[in-house]
Amino acid sequence: MKTVYIPKGEIIRYESLMMEHLVVHGCLQVSNGIKARTITGQGTISAGPIDADVIRVDDVEAGSIVCKRLLAKRVQSPEVFASESAAVSCFLSAAYVETGRLTVTLSEIDEVKAEEVVNLTPKKRTLFGTLLASLLRSFWTALTVHGQKEPTVMTDACEAMPEGVTESTQEATQEPEAEQAAPCEEENAVEPEAVDEELNRIVGIFKLAREQGYTLNYKFIDSDKPKDRVIKIALKYDPQDHTSAIRNLHRISRPGLRQYTGYKDMPRVLNGLGIAVISPSPGVMTNKEAAAQKLGGEVLCYVY
Repeated sequence: MKTVYIPKGEIIRYESLMMEHLVVHGCLQVSNGIKARTITGQGTISAGPIDADVIRVDDVEAGSIVCKRLLAKRVQSPEVFASESAAVSCFLSAAYVETGRLTVTLSEIDEVKAEEVVNLTPKKRTLFGTLLASLLRSFWTALTVHGQKEPTVMTDACEAMPEGVTESTQEATQEPEAEQAAPCEEENAVEPEAVDEELNRIVGIFKLAREQGYTLNYKFIDSDKPKDRVIKIALKYDPQDHTSAIRNLHRISRPGLRQYTGYKDMPRVLNGLGIAVISPSPGVMTNKEAAAQKLGGEVLCYVY
């Protein structure tokens, strides 16, 4: 096949796909792998391994991704290999990412191997806007930090070019890199970026539920307005009786009555068949993991 088109609003399922061009505006589910030259569209792809030259689609969930250029809003995959560049405007979840230039907003990555990493502030951007912001950031950093060969990580501390900047004199260009980076460090010290601890805790709970086999996946949709932030959960069901893997989710700690426990008094749920979600200082974990690390904390909920 040369071209496969998935229209908007349609859910199409295949065992495997091999074509030159794949256009997805609806929802495509492939049990095995996808191999194509280009994959484009504003839809959602859920598949095994994906191999393509160019991937430019809104949502991708795959067993592995191998491509030259990746441009998407949300990506979830254990391994991402993009030989030239990878840009994800909303959320990237992966165990390993290897690429030339990586552009991300929010991410959950265990290991990154990239020549250049660009971190964008959470904003609503189109795919083209994400690519343009990445190129402008790289260009500005190349001007301010000239001749840097090691992998660089760029944040929004130096995002905007100051007004009235003219060509620097020869003496200014010979200043040490530490002095050039001083204004950025001072800005970070004066105005540190706010961290939403409650949001991180909620995302950690859903990540834990996926790791423990209670859900299939989760997707975080960010927004500038907190009320517009959404977490979509793909629940797991028994294939025979179609019952949910989560029989009960019981909240323990509440704003008016916080519940804490030490590692020696860790609660047991259904004699070990369920889990208790604990929130010690390193992050959200199960009662078994907290007891093994001898960590106490707030008891958030029971899941069974």
